[in-house]
Amino acid sequence: MKEKKTKHIDIRVTEKEYNLIKRKAGENNAMSYFILNAVNHYDDKYLKKRIDVIEAAGKAFKEWNTSLKKFENNINSIANYCNRCERLGIDDVEPIMETSKYISSMRLLFQEVNAFHVRFLSFIQHYKRH
Repeated sequence: MKEKKTKHIDIRVTEKEYNLIKRKAGENNAMSYFILNAVNHYDDKYLKKRIDVIEAAGKAFKEWNTSLKKFENNINSIANYCNRCERLGIDDVEPIMETSKYISSMRLLFQEVNAFHVRFLSFIQHYKRH
């Protein structure tokens, strides 16, 4: 037997929040169902874990992006130096050594990104089973 709904909740939202809820609730305008579903899953440990993973991924990607920008700047500086040396007829192997160092650092960064990617995919597969 279906329980009768006798309570009513009235909440104030901004126009932007209202449009967001309406959009996420879908074309059926099932706002009540959408909100009740969100409340029912609020304590879902997998939902919380998914949010934690997404936040960790965002933080990791931001750090990796910063590292890649530093690599880019350093390699560009080395390339500029090499071009100036070539124009002046100067032979200098130091930039090649510096470039090699940065490439090794980038390799380590990509290994870290790949390891994170594997853990992330593993979590997604585990999450899908639950």
